[in-house]
Amino acid sequence: MSAMIEIEWKGETLTIRENQAFEAAEAVEEVFTLGELAKFESKPKLAALSRGFAALVNFAGGKATPQEVRQSALAAMKAGENEAAVLTSIMSALVEVLMDGAPDAEDAPAGAPEKTTRPSLKAAS
Repeated sequence: MSAMIEIEWKGETLTIRENQAFEAAEAVEEVFTLGELAKFESKPKLAALSRGFAALVNFAGGKATPQEVRQSALAAMKAGENEAAVLTSIMSALVEVLMDGAPDAEDAPAGAPEKTTRPSLKAAS
C-alpha cells in the first residue's frame, strides 16, 4: 500500500493516510463500485464522477459538493483544458483510492499486466 494518497482540491493538497484507505474506499463505493467506475472510461458520467470525487474530498477533510466538483471540471474545460485530461484526473484519484492495497506489478503473479503510472490529480479550482 502507498503511505499516503494525495488529492488536490481548490489549490489545497488533501491527504488520506494509509490506515484510512479502506474507509476512503468505502466512502467512494457509497457512490459507485470500481466496476462501475471502469465503465466510465468509455462512457464518462461527469455528475457521477463529481459525486464520487466530492465524497473523497470530504473524507480527506476538505469541503466539496458534487455540484462544486462538476462546476470546477466544466470551468476547466471551458478554459481550454482537454476534456479527457480533466476526467482522467478525477478518475485517477478515485481509482487510486479504490485500488489501494492491490499488489504492485512486482508482487503480481506471472502473466499479470504490467504496472502503469497514473497521472497525478490536478483538479480545477
